[in-house]
Amino acid sequence: MECCNGFVDSVNPLDPKDPKWQKSAEFGPDKEMLWQSRPLHKDQWLMSNNAIRAEIQELHSAISAVVERGELCLWELHLIKSAWRIHKEHVAGNIHQKKELVIPFLDERIKLDYNLKQGRSQVLLALEQLSEEVTAVDPSTELQDVLIRLEKYQHGLLQQLNKEESCELQLMRAYFSPDEAKPLVDQLIESHPSLGSFIFFAGDETFSGFMKQEDISSFSWYFNFKIKCQEFDAGFVRPLEAVLHGTPLRTCYFC
Repeated sequence: MECCNGFVDSVNPLDPKDPKWQKSAEFGPDKEMLWQSRPLHKDQWLMSNNAIRAEIQELHSAISAVVERGELCLWELHLIKSAWRIHKEHVAGNIHQKKELVIPFLDERIKLDYNLKQGRSQVLLALEQLSEEVTAVDPSTELQDVLIRLEKYQHGLLQQLNKEESCELQLMRAYFSPDEAKPLVDQLIESHPSLGSFIFFAGDETFSGFMKQEDISSFSWYFNFKIKCQEFDAGFVRPLEAVLHGTPLRTCYFC
């Protein structure tokens, strides 16, 4: 499993100048040029979504490997369930952030797509349903069935993330300047549901550029961000690597 430097570098464009999006004559879609120094791959929204993409891919790869081997060991079951809980908390927290912080912010100037709002609720429902199934898994469970349901959830999740980036993210960069969005970005980072995942899957170069772009002090790296990244690596990445390769972790109680 590699630390990925973002799964999505660009998104399908829409026309933010279409008057159907504009809520008030006072605020028009004229801010896009102000974002030129802030590329999409260093946008907090895209980086957060890419971390979620990476997590579900890591889970899928690990569970697929167990299915191929044809035997689910107790230590593998423990690590899969632990990693799933981390993913569930991340996705649920991400959706909560968007509903409570991002959407009200965008709604000040933009007529938002109701279907996107509904899409997040559907992802959350699918997350809860799958979580019940993962929690109930034991060594006698047909993991192939769980994998099929995981793939269905994965498809809906990725579809929703793609829609957000092709619509809401583009509109935000048209209707709000970077300076106007900065307080929101700061708040999203401060309350991020899985900062370790955000940092790890961004990769060193991209996250370093993000810190510089957002004027984040290097002290934050040494006293917070680095620790969060290490904790995520130890709690999610390395356990799933162990499952993927069928090699128990030396520090695992169930080994």
